[in-house]
Amino acid sequence: ITALPRSCVVIPCSFKTEDEYLTRLRVLWVNRKGGYMFHTDPVDVLDNFKGRTRLLGNPDEQNCTVEMDNVQTHDNGPFCFQAEKENDRYRFNNSCVFILMRGEET
Repeated sequence: ITALPRSCVVIPCSFKTEDEYLTRLRVLWVNRKGGYMFHTDPVDVLDNFKGRTRLLGNPDEQNCTVEMDNVQTHDNGPFCFQAEKENDRYRFNNSCVFILMRGEET
């Protein structure tokens, strides 16, 4: 995904699972160090992402699309989608995204 510094970027995401797993499924987006860029519990989000990320998709509809506001040059990722249900965590390692920064137009 390409973004301009200080812009907003939408990371489209969908997943497939059995309907029985959708109830109370929590969406997580993690960085390479395992910190949360997005978590359904805002307390767990890394400080430099707090208030800048929000879930646009509905996990009940198997949509994990996330938005990041005020993109910074260090927000390059990778960011990987994960899902949690109770004590089970599902990693979608092929669902990692890098944000490539474009120089500002003059």
